[in-house]
Amino acid sequence: MNHRQPSNDLPADTSSGVELLQENRNSVNKIEISLIRAIVQEDRVAMAQLYDIYYPRLYRFLTGMIQDRELIMELINDVMMIIWQKAASFRRRSLVSTWIFGIAYHRALDRIRKNQRYRQVLEEAPGPTPMDSSLNESITARDLKIIMQVLTPEQQAVAKLTFEFGYSYPEIAEILQIPVNTVKTRMFHARKSMQKSVNQGVTSK
Repeated sequence: MNHRQPSNDLPADTSSGVELLQENRNSVNKIEISLIRAIVQEDRVAMAQLYDIYYPRLYRFLTGMIQDRELIMELINDVMMIIWQKAASFRRRSLVSTWIFGIAYHRALDRIRKNQRYRQVLEEAPGPTPMDSSLNESITARDLKIIMQVLTPEQQAVAKLTFEFGYSYPEIAEILQIPVNTVKTRMFHARKSMQKSVNQGVTSK
């Protein structure tokens, strides 16, 4: 992952928040790597700890993409079983979290594609992707949950990983196993649809 160097023209403390976030993420990843190593040795206590960490995160991630709560829980259990069975296949080139979210996304997408109630929408956006930061400032967390419902599952995944979990575009590309430009394309359409919903008043009152 590429790290931006702080500008010499800025006060020393302006980059501290980003640096602390990165340090925290690295510290969490070290702990999770130790759990994965233990799971490779069939340590059930480590598996239970990882489950407790990721169950709420995966539930938040899958909600919206999947409408059925029971199916969400079933998918989470499927993901955890895959982790138990394939922990040895984890490569430390990525974060544990990107690996796990990637498994969850592809399991969910497989279910969606098999379900006739859902329709996969493939979209392409011309030219560069505009980043409308005002969208982040104009809606609440509750509003975000409501307007997410207008997005396709593919767009929801990108939007959630960006807004709720704070992943960068390269990290999202790794999770979803798609090019960075495709992440930007999906975010372009997601932002466009979300902004349209905001303009139409599809938010909490």
